[in-house]
Amino acid sequence: MCSENFPHYLFVSKGKRLLGKCLPSFNLHQTKQILGYFMQYIYIISKNNISLDEIYTQISYAIDTQKFNDLIQIVQQFVLLYSRQSNQIYKTIFLNKFGLTYLLKFFSKSELINQDDFDNEVKSIWSSFLNLVLNGLLLIDEDDLNNGITNSKGSKWNVYETYQLNFNTILKNFDVNMDLWTKNEGKLKELFTQFADDEQIF
Repeated sequence: MCSENFPHYLFVSKGKRLLGKCLPSFNLHQTKQILGYFMQYIYIISKNNISLDEIYTQISYAIDTQKFNDLIQIVQQFVLLYSRQSNQIYKTIFLNKFGLTYLLKFFSKSELINQDDFDNEVKSIWSSFLNLVLNGLLLIDEDDLNNGITNSKGSKWNVYETYQLNFNTILKNFDVNMDLWTKNEGKLKELFTQFADDEQIF
């Protein structure tokens, strides 16, 4: 499952099943590599609308097993590869079920910054990632979501699951573009479950 061959596994059901079966047995280093490949090829997955419904649970769990330093290295790939891409590429990723959910899962891991004393470089990389996600969300309007299914929160975003997010942690620890944050206020409320003590932010 080396990098250049990784997308080919996702185009066939047998390849996806194999990946889903192997993920739980990989060690942390192997898991980080696979998660990095998903991040690296997130546009290809989104553009070709590759369904990962059968294995998303395993992917989500794999993210949960990673330390924050490893997550930093994974999101850095997104920052390096997608920071200067066109708006259409962003829209393709953020309107795809896997693409959006995958990024939101990493976004929700921002609270892990509290578990250790990370240097400014780490915070800068994660801040860049957060701002890229906020920028992508800003490009999506109501008309783009017409094909979405309204959930219990009244949201039409196409995602696998909703994550908890401590907004206070993000605003306290990272250099978030406040203009982007404010403009995405409604979308963030739809996409994330807030902790009770975060209500005052809005």
